[in-house]
Amino acid sequence: GRTEMLRFITKHSLVRFQMNPHFPVNTVAIMRGAFVHRTAVGDEIAQAASATLQEEANNAQDFGPREFVSPFKSGAIADRVLSFNHTGTSSERGILDGLRWVLGKARVQLNNGGQSPINFNYGRANTNFEPNKRYQVDPERFDFSLGFPMQDNGNHGDLSMLYGLDQRLSHDENGTDLGVALYMVRTGELPNARAVPIRTLYARIKEVTPTASAFRDPWHMHRDLDKATGAFMYTLLTGHCALDEEPADVDSDAWRQWTAHRIGYETAWTLMHLSGVAPCFKVLPESAQSTSVTPEQSAQLSISFANTAPGASVTVTLTTDNDAAVTISPSELVFTPENHGVPQTVTMTGLDGEPAQDVFVITASTESDDAAFDGLEDRWQYTVNRP
Repeated sequence: GRTEMLRFITKHSLVRFQMNPHFPVNTVAIMRGAFVHRTAVGDEIAQAASATLQEEANNAQDFGPREFVSPFKSGAIADRVLSFNHTGTSSERGILDGLRWVLGKARVQLNNGGQSPINFNYGRANTNFEPNKRYQVDPERFDFSLGFPMQDNGNHGDLSMLYGLDQRLSHDENGTDLGVALYMVRTGELPNARAVPIRTLYARIKEVTPTASAFRDPWHMHRDLDKATGAFMYTLLTGHCALDEEPADVDSDAWRQWTAHRIGYETAWTLMHLSGVAPCFKVLPESAQSTSVTPEQSAQLSISFANTAPGASVTVTLTTDNDAAVTISPSELVFTPENHGVPQTVTMTGLDGEPAQDVFVITASTESDDAAFDGLEDRWQYTVNRP
């Protein structure tokens, strides 16, 4: 798919090519799924998708806003400090290393545990393999619960994981990407549960780097796959993007790690928005420790776009839900296709008043004639401390 498209673009010198942000149209996906997956599972998915579209028949187009709950819906967490829980398996610890690597670039703190409900817990999703190590759905303790299919054994996993994207073995088997998502739907775990498609992430890494392995040893995922998984989880939970500029040396470890980050972010964005373009609206705090402002001490946000250039100018507007807490300067930025990757700075300064401590949310929203860059939002929550 992607590789052949790039070859076609290069062969015919299509310098102005841009992916339709609404591709694929949902009805096309339904027809393809019903045709390819000649199984009870395929029929069930096609029927469910068709019913959803019929229920939303008042929408002008099939790719309009979704009203149904999805195991790939954004968590929209705006917190400056994220809290988590897991059962402590070696696979989870590997993913945690990848997540911490991504959060280092995002300038976000990550704490284990805390006051309930904490932001998320994550764990294995398989009910047929060590079920005591599964993710836990408990809304009183966790806002979100993320489940991932246990990777195959390294002796054959580099092959079998490429063909493990769909449900297999039985109606109830949930050791694959689709199986995990379907299990969450069928057992009523939504809207709290979220699926992490590790096999899809590996397949996309393999497409870019054919020699890539899913494993660092027979039982544990490769560090790059851990990073892709961490990037997917971060974007799914928050909607944020923290992707760096692409390293020049495509044979370097830095480039492979960057690619893993890009794949994790793009996969999450695509599943969240059903969009063929992942614009990476990059709104970064100045540091992980920058979580508050005062009337005397400001904080800054760095704003830019990474991953792909817009086809038209983009206006970014900054607003807050608490005008009595903070001032924002400037409140509007303009990015062009030429300077989209050059960061612009916004300064937030606390205002005097009451109470002594208050919270506010900064929202950065976009307007553009490029549909893929229009209507984007990125949110951060800060505290204002007053003497």
